[in-house]
Amino acid sequence: MTSQSQITQLLHSWRGGSQDAGEELFDRTYEQMRSIARNLLRQDQQRFVLQPTELVNECALRMFGLQQMDWQDRAHFIAMATTMMRRVVVDSARRVKASKRDGMEITLSTSHLGIERGELDMEELDQALDRLAAISADMAKVVEYKYFGGLTNPEVAEVMGTSESTVKRSWRYARAWLYSELTL
Repeated sequence: MTSQSQITQLLHSWRGGSQDAGEELFDRTYEQMRSIARNLLRQDQQRFVLQPTELVNECALRMFGLQQMDWQDRAHFIAMATTMMRRVVVDSARRVKASKRDGMEITLSTSHLGIERGELDMEELDQALDRLAAISADMAKVVEYKYFGGLTNPEVAEVMGTSESTVKRSWRYARAWLYSELTL
């Protein structure tokens, strides 16, 4: 297991221009990123076109473009990876919907959010999260980290630099708000 300080050191070296540090960073975080991808894609295996490895690889390609970002630590890196995975899945859903042949619509199981319909269009969820972010960016991030990233409450609290009880409250409110928005 790689320590947080080692990841932080690699992030700073990578930002400083070391491609080797960037490659080592992704090597050391690859399994955790695959775990996040598996959690996300496990929600509705029948409908996803992406595989966990594809999702991680696309995420890594996009993150390599963020080398100059002011990386703080491992938690910041994992938070950004979760955000990037959400974007990859939403982009994939848009491509499928826009294809000339009527491809499958990418959806997520929403039982985790408490929505009865069972499935929800990925773009609809993405738009609802954008509306939630306008109300409370922190609540939208909690949903993103828990729902898309599969992070636990303690992990979300670490990433966001807040308490676990704040994460629980935000999650409860965000779920209720999304339920209201998405079942109308």
